[in-house]
Amino acid sequence: MNWKELKEFCNQLPDEQLEKKVILWSDSHDWQINNIEAHAIEYNYYIHPAEGLVPEPYAEHLIRNATQSYPNGLADFKKVYHKGAPVLLEKLDDA
Repeated sequence: MNWKELKEFCNQLPDEQLEKKVILWSDSHDWQINNIEAHAIEYNYYIHPAEGLVPEPYAEHLIRNATQSYPNGLADFKKVYHKGAPVLLEKLDDA
C-alpha cells in the first residue's frame, strides 16, 4: 500500500470511524499495534551491510570514528529513506 492508497481508503471512511484509533493487525504474527503515531522522519536513513539501518548523523559518526574503513564516506551506505518521508510508528509510551 502506498500513501495515496491509504489516503483514498481513509477518505471513504465515515467521520465516526475517523475519530477512532488506528490499529495495525497481523494475523500471521498474532499481534496488533493500536498506539500509532504519524511522523515525517527527521533525517535521511541509510543501510549498510555491517551496520544495518542508521540515521544520517549516526552514519557520519561511524565514518568519523571508523573501526572499519568507509573509503567513500556516505557513498558506502545506501540511502533508503529521505528526510521528510512520512512514517507510521508505534508509540511506546504516553509521554
